[in-house]
Order: sequence, then C-alpha cells, then structure tokens
Amino acid sequence: MTYLTKKAKEFRAEVCDWIQQHSEFVNCGILHGRLMVSIELTMPDKRKRDIDNHIKAILDALQHSGVFKDDEQIDLLRVRRLHVEPPGCCDVVITEL
Repeated sequence: MTYLTKKAKEFRAEVCDWIQQHSEFVNCGILHGRLMVSIELTMPDKRKRDIDNHIKAILDALQHSGVFKDDEQIDLLRVRRLHVEPPGCCDVVITEL
C-alpha cells in the first residue's frame, strides 16, 4: 500500500482534473507503447530544490490520470529546470517511441 501525503493527493487530483478538461487528451486514449517523457520545471521561488523529487509525483499523477498504463513504459526521461516564475509549473511532453 502506498501512502500519499495530502499535498500529493491534491497534486494528483489537480492533474486528473486538468486532463479531463482538455478533451484532446481524453480522446487520444491510454498510451501502451514505449515512451519518451520530457519535463520542464518552472520553479515558484528561489528556494533550493532537488528536481528529482518532482519527477515521481508528476509521473504517478499522469499514470493515475490514465495517460499511460505504467511508468515502466518510459525508456527516455529528460528533465530540465527553468527560471523562477511564481506560482511555478511543469510542462510535460510524452512521445511514443
């Protein structure tokens, strides 16, 4: 059993809601093949952060949202930290290989 913090549950729900509101994602169906994922993180402030701490939450939320079946499908993962711009955000591009 996996324990999720309140913050993690809120993030997962926010991702699910966003995906449901954008019909182009709902209509394309779940991805079953091998994947490349590119993530760009815009930080909300100048506090020191390890970007790898964000990756698991993002991938788990996308899997839970039905974008892909399992994060085991990811063969190539690229993560880039961008500038600081409140409130912060992440941009994700997923490509089937």
